[in-house]
Amino acid sequence: MFYANIHIDLPSEPALHRRTLLDWFSELIGREPTSGADVEVITVTGLSVFKPVTDALAQLGITDVLSVIVDGRIAYVDTEENSGDLATAIAELDARAVLEREFEAMKMVLSHRRDGLRTLIEVTVRRRVPAGSPELVIALAARLDSMQIARGESPTAYAERLRAIAADVPALEAARERFAALADEAKRALDEQLGELVVSSSVAPVELRLIRPGPRQLDHFRRLSWGPSVRMPKYRPVPIRSRLGAYDEPFYHYYFDPYFDFVAWVTLTEIVAGRGWQGLSFEVVNTDGARVFGARDALGEAALGGEYGPPGDDEALVRVTERAVEVSPRVPTFTGPDPGEISDPRVTPGFGGDGRGDGQAAGAGWNEARGGPDGADLGGSCGASCGGCGGG
Repeated sequence: MFYANIHIDLPSEPALHRRTLLDWFSELIGREPTSGADVEVITVTGLSVFKPVTDALAQLGITDVLSVIVDGRIAYVDTEENSGDLATAIAELDARAVLEREFEAMKMVLSHRRDGLRTLIEVTVRRRVPAGSPELVIALAARLDSMQIARGESPTAYAERLRAIAADVPALEAARERFAALADEAKRALDEQLGELVVSSSVAPVELRLIRPGPRQLDHFRRLSWGPSVRMPKYRPVPIRSRLGAYDEPFYHYYFDPYFDFVAWVTLTEIVAGRGWQGLSFEVVNTDGARVFGARDALGEAALGGEYGPPGDDEALVRVTERAVEVSPRVPTFTGPDPGEISDPRVTPGFGGDGRGDGQAAGAGWNEARGGPDGADLGGSCGASCGGCGGG
């Protein structure tokens, strides 16, 4: 929802270039051989970067580590959602001398909750980068705590609460300002702790962005559980890396929320109806990351391809009732494991729960009344290059 990036250039030098047969041939015909100057390599150790970064984050009270991954291998993972485990993670990495060895890429992810925001901080250090690119990138992503589903909540109660949040522009703007302040504080703390290691640094302006649910995401609504069967969001003990397009961001890698595509759908219907996010600067993107529209574009049904309408409209693709979120048979049904649940050991049958217990599985009323789905009205792919993205 809210996004910001901090870029920090570290001391580096052009990568050494090994002569190849192509270089020899280029010289033979009078062309300049490849110089290798298009790649830079940092001249400081990973340990000399990691320590100041963790000190800077601790200075801001950011001490909840989710995982540390070095060259694609998990070096530390918090499987119990322990908050305040930064010191434990550092001690474990020190004991194994993980960061004393040369590595190509190190990624550390932390969680932080403050002032109604749940923020994920993804710290990435790369040894080799394209010339002119930052070696240290801190990606921040935040969602409002108030947007999370509550235990026992029905579809209509959740939707009404989300509509009220979308209409409360002063509260949303205040949340954006709190997030921007956190990003600025983080940049200052990093500059201070890294000291002379900082060649240059910058923080990108905060973005407010929503992903427009595609057919695969709408299909998931049929299997969401409600009431006593609500499945509460959780952190992933093992992150998903194969998320592309708009889903290639911290929350979809490290957090599992089966209901957030529903959050996006309700919010977007309010935006299209002229009741939500009025006066805010924002952007709506497709699942593949392509821009759909922004705050300054003409809104209305045409802006969303006619795929959204007010709840209760028989022609809408999605209807919210007290017991279920009913999805039109025009939306195809997708089979197979959901990408949003891959590698999560807590996975249970069905996306967001299989509706066992109280019978509040979604979509029965509409689908039984209107027959099976017709895939001709909507493409079978959400458009994402990953081959299908689920919620969470």
